[in-house]
Amino acid sequence: MSYNINQIKDKISKECKIAINPNSSQDTYNFNHFDELLDTFLLFLEYSNVEASLAQTGKKVLNALYSFSDDNNIEKDKLDVAIESLSTGFESFLKRIAEIKFSANSVQFKGDNNYKGFLKCTLGNILIGKVEKQYPTNRNITQLIAPIVTFSYNSQYIRDVHYNYIRNLRNDVHIAPDNSFAAIMISFKICVCGYLFAIEENIATIRKEIDPLYKYLIALKKEFVAVNDYFVNIDTGKSAYSDTFDLPNLEVLEWTEGDKKSTLQNEIVSALVIKIPIINLFNENEKVWLIGEPGSGKSTSMQASVLFDVQKILSTGIIGNNKIPIYLSSMYFQNNFTIKNILSSILKIEE
Repeated sequence: MSYNINQIKDKISKECKIAINPNSSQDTYNFNHFDELLDTFLLFLEYSNVEASLAQTGKKVLNALYSFSDDNNIEKDKLDVAIESLSTGFESFLKRIAEIKFSANSVQFKGDNNYKGFLKCTLGNILIGKVEKQYPTNRNITQLIAPIVTFSYNSQYIRDVHYNYIRNLRNDVHIAPDNSFAAIMISFKICVCGYLFAIEENIATIRKEIDPLYKYLIALKKEFVAVNDYFVNIDTGKSAYSDTFDLPNLEVLEWTEGDKKSTLQNEIVSALVIKIPIINLFNENEKVWLIGEPGSGKSTSMQASVLFDVQKILSTGIIGNNKIPIYLSSMYFQNNFTIKNILSSILKIEE
């Protein structure tokens, strides 16, 4: 089956922005930054650089989602199969997250002589983060706990209830043909919200691995990380080094227009120049001219501001209302490239 990613996106946006506790309809959860969660979910399903035994999971889940989103061709028999695919696919989906979270060759994912690794664990143990032992009765081996998601069997928190619903549905999926269309649609919403909960808990880790923009931001962080220890003192104009550098408190001089003119240079400076935090320079101004003598800290100031914004985004995995920093040196404009050409090149995506 071929799928239409835009139709899938539209259907999920329509049905799953708010999760409803199947045990209590009054208990609801609004996904923050829903569009980013959904984009990451679909991008992760299309991501193909995974362990061979998990390679078909993404396509399997996408085809199941498309069965529900093709409004012109909905057939109950197809929905029965789709629900089975969504519920059984959740185990492999969590294993794909584990592969990124703990690395492909880690004990947690791949296992060793003492542990099976999540790749060979059952859904119940994966949910509670329990890496099964090769020999369960061997008390000389400590139990390895490595959470992928937050889950407790006894919890009535809406996220835990969704995870447990999928686990039970996976075990009882053979009775799906006996369910009504309405019941199947409820299961669809709960399953999709369960997937979104898992994405929400791991979005920073996942995006750093699969999202071209996040890979670019990581590269910027590595390039500018030295700015954390090195900056230019704006009062003396001399370079300085600090082991306790506090980026949000680094200041630059801002030249403001419209103030009283004076023929005396020192009066002009006192009237027109103020100190502002470097992190506010670009966030609070649409266009900025950064002017100074060679070595006065122009590039360092720009890099410091970029680094601060990069760290905010990477720490949460969410862009939200933050501006996305794109740092371009003059070399990019020497070959008559358009902005679109440049962004396509640095983000390594097709135009």
